[in-house]
Amino acid sequence: MSTTNKLHTFSEILTDGILVEENEVQVRKTISHVLIPMIQRPYAQGRKSQEGVRKKFLNDIFTVLCDKEARHLELNFLYGTFVTLDGDKNVFELLDGQQRMTTLFLLHWYFANQYRNDENFIFPVYLGKFDYQTRTTSSDFLSKLIHTEVRTDISPSKAIREAAWYSKSFDKDTTIDSMLRMLDSIHAVYRDVL
Repeated sequence: MSTTNKLHTFSEILTDGILVEENEVQVRKTISHVLIPMIQRPYAQGRKSQEGVRKKFLNDIFTVLCDKEARHLELNFLYGTFVTLDGDKNVFELLDGQQRMTTLFLLHWYFANQYRNDENFIFPVYLGKFDYQTRTTSSDFLSKLIHTEVRTDISPSKAIREAAWYSKSFDKDTTIDSMLRMLDSIHAVYRDVL
């Protein structure tokens, strides 16, 4: 099974699936979960040492979001394979693209959190399809994060750390530390473009 070269958005991947080629025919394969497997390194774009990478990537994303002339931002290929997990054959194990996909997940979560109080808002359930297996704490953190509304008047990392469900064990997980730093960076850029 190979994929096509069609462009997909983050939400399309998690809601509509992706086009794959099976027996020389294109079929849409739904994705029940995107899984970051244990073999992957921790999320790195939020590390202190990656400030330049983080700023450039967020600048590129927000330029496309704010510029009506910009059509899209190509983030290159994602590589992975469908695996069976607990009887589910539609789990997409991400082998390359973890950094980009995690940043997009955080961006979608941030925007969803910003608009939770709008009367017509519907929380994007597809965010619950993104999971880390690299550490138990990373997986636990994400499952709690998607069900959490945090204050928007302070930095996301501070608001999340003040949440009743936040555990001190999360502070020892470098992926969570990087995610919180990325959320703060997204927050800063968002505030700048308002």
